[in-house]
Amino acid sequence: MAYPPPIKWRNRYVSWNSKLGWAAAMTLCLMAQSDPFEPGRQIFHGERSLAARLANGSDPLPASATACANCHGRFGQGGREAGVEVASLSWLRLVRQQHYDEVSFCRALKEGIGPSGTQLSVAMPRYSVETARCRDLWGYLQDVEQATVLGASADAIRIALLSSQPRPAGAQVLEQAFEAVNRRGGIWGRRLEFLSASAAPANASVLIYLQGKPLAVDVHKRVVIVWQDEAPEHDMFVVSASMTVQAKSALSLLPKGTHLLTGGGGSHWENAWGEAAEATGYLRSSWSEAESVCGANRGGIAVAVEHIDAIPPKLLQQCTAGVFFFGEGDPLRLGPRWTAYRIRPRPLDATVAMDLAETVTKTLDSVGRKLILRDIQDRLSSGWRARSGEANRLLRGVFIEDPQGLGKWRSLPSDVW
Repeated sequence: MAYPPPIKWRNRYVSWNSKLGWAAAMTLCLMAQSDPFEPGRQIFHGERSLAARLANGSDPLPASATACANCHGRFGQGGREAGVEVASLSWLRLVRQQHYDEVSFCRALKEGIGPSGTQLSVAMPRYSVETARCRDLWGYLQDVEQATVLGASADAIRIALLSSQPRPAGAQVLEQAFEAVNRRGGIWGRRLEFLSASAAPANASVLIYLQGKPLAVDVHKRVVIVWQDEAPEHDMFVVSASMTVQAKSALSLLPKGTHLLTGGGGSHWENAWGEAAEATGYLRSSWSEAESVCGANRGGIAVAVEHIDAIPPKLLQQCTAGVFFFGEGDPLRLGPRWTAYRIRPRPLDATVAMDLAETVTKTLDSVGRKLILRDIQDRLSSGWRARSGEANRLLRGVFIEDPQGLGKWRSLPSDVW
């Protein structure tokens, strides 16, 4: 049988060269066609951008700054953004308390004027939006607060474990823990079904990324859990701290006069340490400035490098003592006056996997049979952080592997949680 060429659906190519690929592509297309709120969702999350300016008539804002979810949150819950109180877009608040309708909502978007004639905050962009697009967005706000997760049937909730490796560490423990829930009767009569894949299945309700990170389409009406997200682009539940958080916590152990040296090549590792240095008030320079930094600095030197082999030998000659933070490699070739610490997140071991499985199942059970996405996300986050025990405490810190080979991990104090 001959198949057409691959199609592109929301930045993802779907192959037709097998019956399974064809079925998956058709499922995705049908999902898009059958969801009346999809156009509004794309606008709300910035997948379909709108032209906008600030109230003072400034230059047009970049498309990345005009998505509603940027300030109002994934579920329109509001909060604080850049020191500004951001209003909730709850349907109850908009209609019953603020007396919005479709017409007044569109006027507020375009002119910044509320139903009672009051001016909205100057921080609220003024949008150039067509009536049809405004209607799409208004319709989506009716759905977002009570949106239920995708892929849950009357008798099953599908949980996908996503990894590029066939059997990553912790996966078996997660499956065993979920199977134990099934033996106890499941979640409100629903059985937990497991799917192992390298990409998000179209019909999964819960996506647990043991490796990698999701695309924008993956977070739509799903519970998304990632082990460690280095550069968050979407609202999801992150189990372990990002590299920036780890770097900030590690730097907090050093004296304030410490000068940080990084490669300056723009890798994510270097950017994370640069952001951490700025946040904690440490000076930062590139390796090319090592000679002048080492000669003038009296407060100590710290070097951060992703892989030990990337550091220029000349740097070790110019700076003869300090603290060395690294991710991979063997630090044995460093001089005796260097203290080396390997910085990386704790692996998903059996203890943490059991904690995660228990948190997920308790959260699904607590929200009731109607799996409302917002309730799940809120309770999942609070449930994980409220868990006691060594595994949870360690996940909130930075993990330093003892360079002497003791094989122990310890948590550094952190004020970011």
